[in-house]
Amino acid sequence: MKNPFVVTLTGLTIVVAAVLVMKWAPPLRQQSAPVATDTAPSGEDFAALTREVASLKQQARAQAMRSEHITSVAAVQAAATPPVTNPAPGKRLTAAEQKKLLSDTLEGQFQGEHPDPAWSPARSSAIKDAVAHSLPGTRTVAVECATTLCRVVVQHDDEDSQSALVDKASEVPDLDTETFFIFDKESTPPRTTMYMARAGKPLHRPRI
Repeated sequence: MKNPFVVTLTGLTIVVAAVLVMKWAPPLRQQSAPVATDTAPSGEDFAALTREVASLKQQARAQAMRSEHITSVAAVQAAATPPVTNPAPGKRLTAAEQKKLLSDTLEGQFQGEHPDPAWSPARSSAIKDAVAHSLPGTRTVAVECATTLCRVVVQHDDEDSQSALVDKASEVPDLDTETFFIFDKESTPPRTTMYMARAGKPLHRPRI
């Protein structure tokens, strides 16, 4: 016959153990469902985004057009500028060859620049006025000013006025600057091309 006390004690032990397990066991973590925070864009937000994308596309197209224009201008200038070849070491150039080499160098400098809006127009007008008022027998045919120099073409009534150009120009304030003269005595009437440096800007000269 079973001892009832033993049965009761055993059952009580099981109950106490179960209570202790429930009391000291770590609580189960409750995982809550993620809360969605993203919401669909409103009509105004979508319209603003569309406008921003269109603006960026327009800026990209404008930048591409500017790049193509700069590349085209550089290519045209490179094609229009004659190559300048310095003489081989030890080679002696004739006076005509030296003149052409220097002329090509200055023409390359002129073609490689752009007009300076703050200086070129006023300088061109000053040169025209100075020639008209201070160099009798000489008149301007063309005056173009870039950034660091001007190219001036003048025509003379006779050889005497052409021969006196260098001395007379040095006496005129608006013409008294570093200048390279190219005399064309074969044209009729005589012509002279002058490359005139901007004040403080030297003319490019090849090593001869």
